[in-house]
Amino acid sequence: MPDKDRTSRPFWKALSAQYIGFMAAFQLLLWIPVFYEFQKRVGISGAKILEIQSIYYLSFCFLEIPTGLFADLFGRRLSVRVGAICFFLSNIAPGILVDGVIRNWGTDPTVSYAWMLTHFLLTASARSFISGAFSAYFFEHLKKEGAVSEYAAMEARARVAGLASRVFGWAGIGFLMNFHLSLPYWLTALGGVVALYFAFRLPPDVPGTLDAGPEKALASVVARIRDAIQDIREAPLLRIALVLGVPIFVLDRVVFVNLFQPILTSKGIDWKLAGTVLAVTACTEAIGAFQVKRIARLFAGRVRAYEWVLFLTLIESTFYGCLPLAGKTGTWVLLGLATLVGGVAMPFQKQAVNEAVLRPRVRATLISLESLLERSVSAAAAWWLSRIFMQSGEAQGVPIFLMACAVGAWVWTAFLVGMRSLALRPRRASR
Repeated sequence: MPDKDRTSRPFWKALSAQYIGFMAAFQLLLWIPVFYEFQKRVGISGAKILEIQSIYYLSFCFLEIPTGLFADLFGRRLSVRVGAICFFLSNIAPGILVDGVIRNWGTDPTVSYAWMLTHFLLTASARSFISGAFSAYFFEHLKKEGAVSEYAAMEARARVAGLASRVFGWAGIGFLMNFHLSLPYWLTALGGVVALYFAFRLPPDVPGTLDAGPEKALASVVARIRDAIQDIREAPLLRIALVLGVPIFVLDRVVFVNLFQPILTSKGIDWKLAGTVLAVTACTEAIGAFQVKRIARLFAGRVRAYEWVLFLTLIESTFYGCLPLAGKTGTWVLLGLATLVGGVAMPFQKQAVNEAVLRPRVRATLISLESLLERSVSAAAAWWLSRIFMQSGEAQGVPIFLMACAVGAWVWTAFLVGMRSLALRPRRASR
């Protein structure tokens, strides 16, 4: 046993470093603070921007399960590499739009819409190929090395690394975009090159977690779908884990990302400061993520991962629900507190799903299913938000949507608590 520890510990630590490095580059989306303003400048209206977002989230419904099956059948490492290629291509598309199409032929809202939709569809493809595959790939390697207990901490560190890389870029990105419109996307594409480097240096998948080869693909697909359904039927906590992250995902993506600029505008904050505000919130999210390992050890054996997510969902949604009542300073504080809680919640949410899976061979498929459910609800939320903007405008639409999301998160959490009580209730023997 001591010999095994000496040989295995450096391997999982080295793999963790690669995982963290990849995620830092993959999460380096420097355009997030300004993508709303960018699309307006290339001729797309606010309602059309949110329509693109709705299609973006909806596309995951068609991508998540096939890409999860692809990862389980042909290799999770291969899936990560394909995703890294899509990520790079997605970020050069807006640059080509500005520096090629618009510069030579002028601004056409229809053309800009098509290019930005392509950008987001490639981004969705990248995330679909990577989300479940890399999580499953990393978890199986840690499991093989006897280091599963480190998973949540490594997820948190990967998240912190991604946030740290954003902090330095986000702070001045509004001014950089003023200097050259497409610069945020070209800089993100450089991050894509780094992600490609790490993706092509990953060691092979853990033996025995994949099928023998593509020639058995059809039979394997049928078997995996059957195993995934069997997992869901046999594990009540898995059914909860699959929908556990929906409220947090909607809050972090649709509310925080898509509504970020409209929220700041409604409070009289200059859009060029959006990057600075996001940098501050990235710091608070990193602080939250840093606490995950300490919290997990402090409450080990007493509070499970999914219970933390239920509790933190209520806290985060309350902060977002209070935003319509806040002034400028209150907005900064509430956004910081919400992202602090989100930084703690996300690693626990990923761990809850991984722990609930019974059969390792369908881990990527089930994680993809969980991601599909989150993005399906987000697509509906983004579509509803675009309708609100079309009918009421941004000024009235933002507070309506924020309050609705907060109430919805509380209702969703109450429903899951009820499901948990039923799942843990001992079955009475029939008499």
